[in-house]
Amino acid sequence: RFMLPVTSLFLCLISAILDECTTVQAESAEIIAYCDNKGYIEVSYDRGATYTRVGTSAAAWTQGYGATIPNVTPFTILRLPCEDEGVVGRFIATVSYSGVNYYTTNPLSSSNFELVSASDGVLSPLVYASILAINFEVDPKIDDNAFWVWNRNSDNTLTFEFAFYPLTTWSPTNPTDAPTGVPTPVPTPAPTPSPTPAPTPAPTPAPSPAPTIAPTLPPTYEPTDSPT
Repeated sequence: RFMLPVTSLFLCLISAILDECTTVQAESAEIIAYCDNKGYIEVSYDRGATYTRVGTSAAAWTQGYGATIPNVTPFTILRLPCEDEGVVGRFIATVSYSGVNYYTTNPLSSSNFELVSASDGVLSPLVYASILAINFEVDPKIDDNAFWVWNRNSDNTLTFEFAFYPLTTWSPTNPTDAPTGVPTPVPTPAPTPSPTPAPTPAPTPAPSPAPTIAPTLPPTYEPTDSPT
């Protein structure tokens, strides 16, 4: 009967495992935002230790800007700085993830967005406006229930964040990438010999002779007169 060699069976098994691993991927998210006047989208995959810029608003703030965020995990955070250049600032956004829209709400604390910093130091109170409070039509990807949000000042920068860890469906038991090609063969073809082929001889073949063959002469033949 024809049988595959053990090595071939082993490689087939590993190949099947790797194929399975590579098919498991974390979900992606989509974000669309507006910022009056300049906005940015930055993403972190290490809980905010480092960020990479993945989106920038257009020259006209009335045009939305967005990005696709691949492989979302519980460690993924979006940072969304918004710079106002006078008159009035405003920010609105919607994140679509796993079939659900998450958007800026009134109050903001009811949403998954958080105002984390303001260049003027004013984090509250915030002011809100309906999505209909502007004279142009926003991108339909912005949820109809979203609100514009800002503080009461102008010529400032507000930075918002959106964290995925309460929402993600990703599980660490499903790796995003294959671990490493194929495992190495058996660690060593054969075990090494015992630490020493044979024990060493006894520390000394035989005890040494008596420390001294004979005692020395008496210390003095005659005692000295008085010491000094």
